Amino acid sequence: MKKFLVLCVIAMVIIYFNPKINIVNIMNLFFSTDNNIYSVKEIVKKNDDKIVQIETNKGSGSGIIIGNGLILTNHHVIDGITLATVIFNDGQKITVDGVVESDPHKDIAIIKTNQKFNKSGVVIRPPSRELSKGDKVVAIGSPQNLLNTVSEGIISGFRISDGVQVIQTTADVDHGSSGGGLFDESGQLIGVVYGTYKSQSANLNFVVATEEFIPMINRYISKEFTDIDASFSTNSSPSPTNEFLFIDGIALGMTREQVKSLSKGTLFKEEDNDTILNTDVSVYGLLAQKLEYKFQNDKLIKISVTYNFDMISKDQTYLKSTFDEIIGKVNTAIGEEHIYMNDGKWSEEKDGKSLTAGWLTTTYQVVFIVLDNQNSSDYAVLDISIPK
Repeated sequence: MKKFLVLCVIAMVIIYFNPKINIVNIMNLFFSTDNNIYSVKEIVKKNDDKIVQIETNKGSGSGIIIGNGLILTNHHVIDGITLATVIFNDGQKITVDGVVESDPHKDIAIIKTNQKFNKSGVVIRPPSRELSKGDKVVAIGSPQNLLNTVSEGIISGFRISDGVQVIQTTADVDHGSSGGGLFDESGQLIGVVYGTYKSQSANLNFVVATEEFIPMINRYISKEFTDIDASFSTNSSPSPTNEFLFIDGIALGMTREQVKSLSKGTLFKEEDNDTILNTDVSVYGLLAQKLEYKFQNDKLIKISVTYNFDMISKDQTYLKSTFDEIIGKVNTAIGEEHIYMNDGKWSEEKDGKSLTAGWLTTTYQVVFIVLDNQNSSDYAVLDISIPK
């Protein structure tokens, strides 16, 4: 009761000095006292219209409506962007005015749209210490650009990551889910999705707990919409080492989070912070079975694309045609002509014959090899790397 009275006084003071603010936002923020247990369907009904997709000039992610024209998301979703659009679950689109505040360490941020929208914010549950392992949870976000996808799971753990309170969950998330919401059985927000680790034997997903972002929200929720400043910062994450982009807008020198937000295909595995391996990706108009990104000190230093030709007859004419087609597209992307090895003729190898071409400057090197393998499947490898 004492805590309730204190919160009442705080709310009354805020409203007294800011009579034009939306009282619903204040009530949502301070009085999340719903202890009812809802089904997944009911939780979604309460919150589906409060989760948005965020499309930027660097990729896409998710966001959570907190009211007053403000949306909570991850820092890495908006890091370095210059343009963004919010897409609501009913298809409505509103341009983002800019970033209000961002915290790279906690991976949280608040953005502001260029106009107010008539949608209430989520109800936020107080600190995660009142939750327990095994509690049912529901995640809503836009993985792989699939607007407001729902998944359910349980709380599988509570962690402290570099001083930040984190909740571990089995609720499925994927690239694009970042910035989406995780809700408890009462339909209250308990965290912001920020990362996942996929493997064949585990489903490890992580969200930033409410205690990490409530202070940031408190700084703006009681302000007039027109009094909240927002802009796109000119300070972004490390830029590419070269001016051209190779795969889906991804270039050497990008950070791991930048690559994850832009990469396409199916995530196969991640190895520590050094490697991301995707499968089934269209690269230069041809389906690649493997697309591997290599990192050093959180900087992309190598992209390796592997094409397998298992279903193609061992026809050197087809392989040579594919070789020339990819070379032409790389020439266009780089803006420079290739250099043939062995004058563009087939070279004898231990297990067959190969065609090789390369590009080399002071900032990057590219090698493309097609192998006519006599003993197994034919394949091609395109390697893009920073010279050693």
